[in-house]
Amino acid sequence: MRICVGDPIMLPPRFYIPDAAFLNGQEVVLPAEEAHHAVRVLRLVDGDRCMVFNGQGAWALGPLRIYGKNRVAMLSAEIGEDPLPRQDFLLACAWPQSVAVADEIVARAVDLGVDRVTFWRAERSQHKPALSQRMARVAVASCKQCGRNRLPVLAVAARLEELLAETPRRFWLAAVEPGLLPPAERSVIQEDCGVVIGPEGGFTRNEVTLLRDAGAVPISLGPQVLRTEVAAVTACALILNALGRLGTRLSAG
Repeated sequence: MRICVGDPIMLPPRFYIPDAAFLNGQEVVLPAEEAHHAVRVLRLVDGDRCMVFNGQGAWALGPLRIYGKNRVAMLSAEIGEDPLPRQDFLLACAWPQSVAVADEIVARAVDLGVDRVTFWRAERSQHKPALSQRMARVAVASCKQCGRNRLPVLAVAARLEELLAETPRRFWLAAVEPGLLPPAERSVIQEDCGVVIGPEGGFTRNEVTLLRDAGAVPISLGPQVLRTEVAAVTACALILNALGRLGTRLSAG
């Protein structure tokens, strides 16, 4: 197999302006924290080209306008909006052993293009899942780094039953046991879909029964025992690639 990697994409400095609307020729003012980062950390100067995004898919590109230490704006010379994906993809991950691991899962999910991340409390989870401002900041930082303009929806579910009940029409896959989704079936996943990742101690029998009753398709991530964060990233990459959302699919040749 030969894998060719092209030149890396160099993104302009990117700044997040929540819920902003962008119009051609309009100046948009950066929030204080972003203005500080632009001037004091990145050392940008007046006229430097940058990009802003609102976390809902809209973006604008143009020159920076620096009016002082605390007032920085950008002139919208080019605007656009990223389309919504045809299928909404949800990562449902059992709450890991630490908040730091949860943050890492969110960061990598953003990089891959996951639309929603829901942490749920497994029967073997030691702690109750909880969202935090830090986790939201992690998602924003990852969007800036990877060029994504739409933030994922972050949520928590008390139990697996609650998670499955909230999304009854979603096509579920679950990393429960060996049995890869056959290639012929991958192309027929037309509706919204998601993958359920269990805790490092594994799913309980009750949880496996709940998933089977919900029609979840079992998938395998290989013979190795993976940490929760590794399993989450691996499953998302495999499924999103099968759905055609990660660009060119790899093939032998």
